[in-house]
Amino acid sequence: MERGYPGPGVIERDFPVDVLPDRGGQARAWLDSAERGEVPPAGPVRLAATVMLLRDGPGGVEVFMMRRAATMVFAAQMMVFPGGAVDPADTDACAALPDEAVAAWAARHGVDATLARAVLVAAVREVYEEVGVLLAHPTTAGADAAGRSGAWSGDAETRTALASGARSLPEVLDGAGLQLAPDDLVVRAHWVTPLFERRRFDTWILAAALPPGQQVADVSGEADQSAWVRPQDVLDAMASGTAYLLPPTMVCLEELASAGSAAAYLSGTGSVPCIMPVLVRGAASEVILRTATCPEPV
Repeated sequence: MERGYPGPGVIERDFPVDVLPDRGGQARAWLDSAERGEVPPAGPVRLAATVMLLRDGPGGVEVFMMRRAATMVFAAQMMVFPGGAVDPADTDACAALPDEAVAAWAARHGVDATLARAVLVAAVREVYEEVGVLLAHPTTAGADAAGRSGAWSGDAETRTALASGARSLPEVLDGAGLQLAPDDLVVRAHWVTPLFERRRFDTWILAAALPPGQQVADVSGEADQSAWVRPQDVLDAMASGTAYLLPPTMVCLEELASAGSAAAYLSGTGSVPCIMPVLVRGAASEVILRTATCPEPV
């Protein structure tokens, strides 16, 4: 398998469908149908956000990852970053994320303001729900930096209320006098689930440093394992067959493994290409996933 994913453009790269547990048969059946002119209807696409939460460890940069439980419908057993689909309330205007801050972040990453707000809020909400880290700052000038989230960090009751939809993140932040800091979240990739998958997501992959004074709390029930890991260790585990990674996760880990520090990885800014892998036949008629530019619309 070709390694490396340099530059902002879509570099053609092939992934064997066997990197997706229990998906190989589904992918082959879909491509067989498509080649007969019987293309199955594509499933709806949900906007989603995921976050590479970073810190510098004794052996280099580390990222927090979870293994999704075998009972999960989508990406079961995969090693993933915290994240999930956008909720309707994530697009609500709130004092915690002023319009001007959204507009500046959107312009820097080449997206519109509505999408930027949804992605930013969903990313922060999902990280808080799943691992108890709150990527927010106090609104009061001069407030204790270590108290960015204060008593809210790891607050099980609030996390449960967010996960159930009983409260929205804008409501929580406004009530606590906290605000999001868009500059803390850097876009690193943008991938859309291939057409053959039954559940499909338009996923923005962001990166952020672990805030000072915070640590991960109890991980949500969607995962059966979690840990701070060195990216190369996870890539090696995949190569040995002891870990599973979706192609976007693999590519991001490869990039992170080449970074000297969390700060170096977070220094990248600007727009990223939208990638949606397609199923094609390889030279030996095997079914492979090949990177391609997203169609319009996805």
